[in-house]
Amino acid sequence: MLEQWGPALIWSRTGTVKLEPTTEEYGIAVAASLPKHLLAKRRAVGLVAQSRRRYVIRPERGERQLVKILETLAMIKADGITPFEYVLAADGLTLERNSTVVAITPSWSASWARVLHRIKARGLEVLAVLLAAETFGSAPSYTDALAELRAGGIPVILLRNGDEISATLRLL
Repeated sequence: MLEQWGPALIWSRTGTVKLEPTTEEYGIAVAASLPKHLLAKRRAVGLVAQSRRRYVIRPERGERQLVKILETLAMIKADGITPFEYVLAADGLTLERNSTVVAITPSWSASWARVLHRIKARGLEVLAVLLAAETFGSAPSYTDALAELRAGGIPVILLRNGDEISATLRLL
């Protein structure tokens, strides 16, 4: 869960970066691409991530914040056991009203999308970046989660294996 975006600008100047075809790699790349852009707009950016341990970087502004986020993302592995909806509920439902939640996940479950509905109902801005796990290999279909997001009017970016992240994030 993030609050802003970035390095896609670097990628477009230097050429396309070829990512390993895993949802972990794509998720980290998206999370790393968001902060720079939003920090440039003087937005405060934070990060909440859950693997075997919990990572929290409280929202701040400035270049040092980008470094903290990128250093943290470099350590994260997709090896957690906490369901994504629990992570969203624990942190997303306690944020201040002027916050934006960007949920990045390959989870096919519609339950995390329902938590985003509750966050949105509190007056927060929400965006989902849904990594289409079935396009990365054997995984359940993402269609239930996508349908739940759309039914609640939650903006969603669907990212498939092979999609160029910088082009996808220009939609924001």
